[in-house]
Amino acid sequence: MQLSDIPAKFPIPFADSAVAPYIRTIPQTPSGTPGQAALTTGFPPENFSPVAAGGVPPYGEDFNGLLNQISAWNQWQSCRAFQPYDATFQGQISGYPRGAIVESLVEPMLFYISIVDNNVTNPDTGGAGWLVWSRKLTANYDLYVNTTTGNDNNNGLTPGTAKKTQQAAVNTAWTFPPSQYTITIHVADGAYAESITTPGIPGPAVVITGNSGTPANVTTNTSAGNCYTVTGPNTLTVQNLKATNSAANASAFCATNGANMFTSNTVSGSISSSGWVFLANGGGTLTVGSHNFNGNLGSALAAYRNGNLVLASGVVYTVSANITVSGQFALAVSNGSIEVPATGTPTFSLGGNTVTGTRYLAQLNGVINTQGQGANYFPGTVAGSTTQGGQYA
Repeated sequence: MQLSDIPAKFPIPFADSAVAPYIRTIPQTPSGTPGQAALTTGFPPENFSPVAAGGVPPYGEDFNGLLNQISAWNQWQSCRAFQPYDATFQGQISGYPRGAIVESLVEPMLFYISIVDNNVTNPDTGGAGWLVWSRKLTANYDLYVNTTTGNDNNNGLTPGTAKKTQQAAVNTAWTFPPSQYTITIHVADGAYAESITTPGIPGPAVVITGNSGTPANVTTNTSAGNCYTVTGPNTLTVQNLKATNSAANASAFCATNGANMFTSNTVSGSISSSGWVFLANGGGTLTVGSHNFNGNLGSALAAYRNGNLVLASGVVYTVSANITVSGQFALAVSNGSIEVPATGTPTFSLGGNTVTGTRYLAQLNGVINTQGQGANYFPGTVAGSTTQGGQYA
């Protein structure tokens, strides 16, 4: 066959203008009137007998009705349009087959695909045997997380149907493709023992937000991996929450593999002595907004392997406890860069607290550009240094 062999489409169903008594909807079971067609029996036996032998001719309205219904569906299929989920039809056919695609009744442009035969569950309520096949954002979108009352099987669309973990909400967000719209994940007060990572595939811009008035009321803590990681060609904003991390060589907030992260109104508790609070790595860019350092750490600001860590303009970085820096407060290594804005220079407010440790290290062509703020710009009790091509300005 060739593409040019495509038959003419039905612009209208057959017998579109026909009215009773010249058209009849074909019932599923016989009506009781001799000679009338039904879906279960088709045209009955009497239609095949001569009238002289007691037969009954087929009804013209049955032909119109049957061809109307068939051609109406042919018209729908010619549009390549999908059908909404239909619980009544699902019951009539003893469940959707594997490969069936239906549109959500709750969310426009959300499509599910059945991965099992005889699927009798509802995809909109998290029924088994369905996967998200495709969806599209048509407006800004909100998801909710609550470690106390949530369940990761919930849809997360309201506080009452919240997810339990932030990772589950992130996974839901990444069922959408890149979009002009933003998905905001609202995280309720509580302690979240998890490591949150975006998928590496392109997704929408996502904001994870906690308690703007008391960010420490929303605490993410982990002993394995980074607290928050954005990777790939993605953008993640994290704000209004606290992160602590006891894992070696891990961070509270990390942008890597070309991704972008923005933080604002965040708090860090204790971080591993070999870990970092903010880490830009592997070409990732991390823009650090207002932050409260409230625990010991390895490094506060770190940029590795072409990572770019940017201090936001005009913000204040607060040190709310006496803290020990095991490494360096600011660390740029292997072409990593830490950039202070040329205008609206951020300030560090210690409030009488002490930061014990080395101020900075620029190593292996790493660059720390303070825009001329001087060697004592970053907190610490030990002078910073440069080595192996590192620069500090």
